[in-house]
Amino acid sequence: MSMKTVTGAKGSEAAYRRATLAALALLAFVGAPATARAQERGGAPARVEVLGRDLAVTLQPDLHELAATATVRLKAAAQTGYVTLTLGDNLFVSRVLDAGGVELEFDQNRAGPETLSIRFSPPLQAGAETTLRIEYEGGYDSDRFSRIFSRDTTSAYIGMEGVQLLEGAKWLPSARFPVERAPGSLSVTVPLGMTVVGPGEPLPVTTQGATETFGWKAEAPLRAGAFVAGDYALKRFPAGEFTVECYSRGGDPDAMGASAEAAGRILAHYRDAYGPLPAGMADAAGGVLRLVEVDDALARQSGMAGTVFVTRRELAGATPPVVALARRIAAQWWNEAAGGAAAGDFWLADGLSYYSAARYLGATEGSDAFRREADALAVLALKFEDKGSVRDALGLGYRSEQFESVAAGKGAWILNMLQGIMGEEKFARLLKDYYAAASRAGASGGAALFQRLAGDIHGKDLGWFFTEWLDTIGVPTLESDYVLYRTAEGFRITGSVKQGQDLFRMPVEIAVVTSAPPASANAAAASAASAAGQGAGAEGAQAPDAGSGGDAGGGAKEELRTVELVGKSTSFDISTFAMPQRIVLDPRGKILRDSRELRTSVKLALGDDLRQAGNLVEAIRAYDEALKLSPRRSLAHYRLGQAFFEQYNLQSAANAFRDALNGDKDPQWVEVWCYIHLGKIYDILGQRQRALAEYTKAMNTNDGTDGAQMEAARWQATPYVRSRGEGEPPAEAVDATDAADGASEPVDGEAGESGGDGEGAGGAPTSDGAGE
Repeated sequence: MSMKTVTGAKGSEAAYRRATLAALALLAFVGAPATARAQERGGAPARVEVLGRDLAVTLQPDLHELAATATVRLKAAAQTGYVTLTLGDNLFVSRVLDAGGVELEFDQNRAGPETLSIRFSPPLQAGAETTLRIEYEGGYDSDRFSRIFSRDTTSAYIGMEGVQLLEGAKWLPSARFPVERAPGSLSVTVPLGMTVVGPGEPLPVTTQGATETFGWKAEAPLRAGAFVAGDYALKRFPAGEFTVECYSRGGDPDAMGASAEAAGRILAHYRDAYGPLPAGMADAAGGVLRLVEVDDALARQSGMAGTVFVTRRELAGATPPVVALARRIAAQWWNEAAGGAAAGDFWLADGLSYYSAARYLGATEGSDAFRREADALAVLALKFEDKGSVRDALGLGYRSEQFESVAAGKGAWILNMLQGIMGEEKFARLLKDYYAAASRAGASGGAALFQRLAGDIHGKDLGWFFTEWLDTIGVPTLESDYVLYRTAEGFRITGSVKQGQDLFRMPVEIAVVTSAPPASANAAAASAASAAGQGAGAEGAQAPDAGSGGDAGGGAKEELRTVELVGKSTSFDISTFAMPQRIVLDPRGKILRDSRELRTSVKLALGDDLRQAGNLVEAIRAYDEALKLSPRRSLAHYRLGQAFFEQYNLQSAANAFRDALNGDKDPQWVEVWCYIHLGKIYDILGQRQRALAEYTKAMNTNDGTDGAQMEAARWQATPYVRSRGEGEPPAEAVDATDAADGASEPVDGEAGESGGDGEGAGGAPTSDGAGE
């Protein structure tokens, strides 16, 4: 039985209709065929190919509603009597017409949640092309957004304060969500005063009465399903050989100038490293990029073709958000232009975007910057690594925290490990060749193409590597046992590398740190080692970035060997002339692996996410778990103190800040900010002299991280005031969340400290930011 909705229904009738459809959607999902559910997840091939799509949308922001018409050109892959498209549950179809204007029968949500099934009589023949006109309406606000099937509730909102309709909302008919690309056009009609920013090339704006219509077109296949609208002010900035158009909401467009300059440098670097500017940016003048201010909730959204998002919080920083910009601009290459062919390819697009940002930092700021970003990506990767495999990241919720962790964080580390296996020269060639092949007209990228090119360039099959890291959950924990012998030629180390995963396989570097003390000392040490029968063996301390025979510091030398670790244990036998002091597994951090230090950093990052979300109870629990792993970790004590301070639990906060001062004081800025917070606590309690003593201690550190000296001086002059139930005063300079000074602090839960004593996962790259 066909069900047709009625166009224009309002009031109680509309409410009844929507409630009925929501109930039917839930029942349909329960009884939906397995093939339909597989298609929704992106696992089943589409019955049709979308050749083009023209969208006309009229927004009513005061009612949080839209009315839209989608003209979709289709080509049947095989003979079929019906076509199933994806369309969100907040949208209600009134009519579907064919090219001749004849109405077609359709069902919403019968084939599965968020689906539109259209019947053809007679059936479409294989290779036949047809055009459909789909008319529909609906609304998006915090009350009406579907929370049954859509987990990304930030992707759609319509209101007077701003509009965002992104592809995650499924607000337009799609045959292969979320990887579909097609040429076409978009026109959006809004009330006067609103500006629309969409994908592709802008068309002239037309005004009619109290409305304006903004148009965008794309001749190349693009992801055309996203746009934002609001009260934007536009200002153009020259950025090297490019032009950056900055759209500012309710603020000063000049404040985006520094970000525009940074974006120009990033564009030039990516063009030289990977290939020409993607479609939607290139023009005769060199290239245009749109930089659009959005809400902080969209921090995990990169933007759309030719457009990059930047959040209010990022723009409020003292310096441009280089890491965030580098990630989102890289998505223009890897997601918009060379996107995958299937849902299982998101790890590649997002992983390449995040890893490209790390490589950019290495190329422009040096190896330490790359290492810090690699450590941050390791923390991001392990936050939710156990929730699902990389290839199935979409099942964790499109653009959710879990999706970002598994697809982007772990995906980036898979690419980092691949670079370690292939070497920098071959890996750089792989990126260029993949982009050239995947962005070619009519082509599409994806893991299959990338894996084939990687194997061809490397000269060896890499199928084992991709299967191991894409389809399994878990990361290794490396340990070693060894015995040291004295030989006629010097010394011999015999032992084994161990980890807990039976199917694991990876080349593992072993650094032997040696010294050349007097011969008598050598003999004594060798005798002691032989008597003991076994040397120490675990992860060891991080060795400096040195090649075979390099200086490991303090007169010590480092010799590198590589062992092909297969299964849970692989033996090694290494001979050296000088006496070994210790061995270090994976000294350059080429393998994503577990460790106590890294688990501590993951707990800290999770706690930071919870604290920013206002869930202080769970944040405190996460910080406590971090301290169980690393009791002397000053940063964990400090974060715990911040959470207690926000709770107005002043005694517990003071205890935590004192524990931080008695800890490892890493990073160093923890000391000055602990003194400042202790001073605030004493001021709240009316103990002014004790507060002044703490502010003086802060001043005496001479640490100005993130304005600490100005903050201490401010409260020295005027007592800090805060009442129970109040948040921090607006003038509060910083909560030290974004403090840098070498600390690799988390921003929006994306980064955190990692490693330490060689146990983290960040490698020391070569000068171009990607190690050999």
